Amino acid sequence: MIKRLGVIIVAIAAAIWGSETVLPSLSGLPDLKTELLLDFSEHPVAGLPWQGHINGSEFVFFDVKLKQIFRTSLSGGELFKIGRPGQGPGEYQNVQDIHIEGEKIFVLDGRGRIIVFSREGKAVREMKPPLRLTRFIDHQGDLFYMEGQSTSPEGIQERVIASWREDGDAAVLVKSQADIIMTKAFDLNGKELSGGQFALSEPVFAIFDKGFVEASGSRYRLRFFDFSGGATGTWEVTAPKPEFVGPMFKPYNSKRSAYAVRAIFPIPSGLAVVGNFYRDGRPRLDCFDREGHIRASYLIPFSWEAPTSRGQVENGYFIYFSAQEGCRIYRLISPLF
Repeated sequence: MIKRLGVIIVAIAAAIWGSETVLPSLSGLPDLKTELLLDFSEHPVAGLPWQGHINGSEFVFFDVKLKQIFRTSLSGGELFKIGRPGQGPGEYQNVQDIHIEGEKIFVLDGRGRIIVFSREGKAVREMKPPLRLTRFIDHQGDLFYMEGQSTSPEGIQERVIASWREDGDAAVLVKSQADIIMTKAFDLNGKELSGGQFALSEPVFAIFDKGFVEASGSRYRLRFFDFSGGATGTWEVTAPKPEFVGPMFKPYNSKRSAYAVRAIFPIPSGLAVVGNFYRDGRPRLDCFDREGHIRASYLIPFSWEAPTSRGQVENGYFIYFSAQEGCRIYRLISPLF
């Protein structure tokens, strides 16, 4: 009995690792220090990079204005085309995401197709998953882990993680609901006309160790899963009250405390997490070690107001995408651990 009780205690402890973490106050956070490397608004050819990743000393990106995928050196200079837009074999339409593995560039387009290109830009092969998927999470061997969208039986928006093997079936591993507010509309006489849903925040996923990390809902909580979708643990984090900015959130700021996580990025020492917590319109970035302890916290010195701007922490760089300001790449100076 004692031995069995000990096993239970260990299991409970494993399930709530990181649960004592408390985020520091927004008022005392330093700015995340960066060094500008590339400003695409000053590039003579580039339009507006909107998706992309660092690959060694290069940046591979989709230019939403030129409707073309390019690669270029992080030191700037010439843009080299990867494939071309179109409807035919090996051509892409409305690029959703890009995944890079060494010399291979995987492109997910708006038709739900995955097209593989060489570094030189030649189409190698094309695949079509059976589900409508929107983002790459990971690729291991011939198995893809990807994010998709669905709707619950109650009509609530969901995000899912699905696994798919080429020429095989897709399996949904994890489902998470968006943080929803129900809205109503009225005529001039006060009669209710219709209702709808407004998503305060969407679920977010990232790869972490030997599985996935997920955050959703109105709590600052990170949940962990293995590659089969089995739950492996949870980090419960005590967070300060949000200070929402922008037209999307102002009507709900006083009605709903959405302690939602906006983005998760794996870093060598653990996880970098962006939350819906702002000071003067700038979001916070909190860095956790692999046990869930907070190691560094900063204010990101850029706007992060969806859907017109967002950021990406990747391989020691910060990539800033903005419809108004253009795309910029920075080297991170502040330590994340």
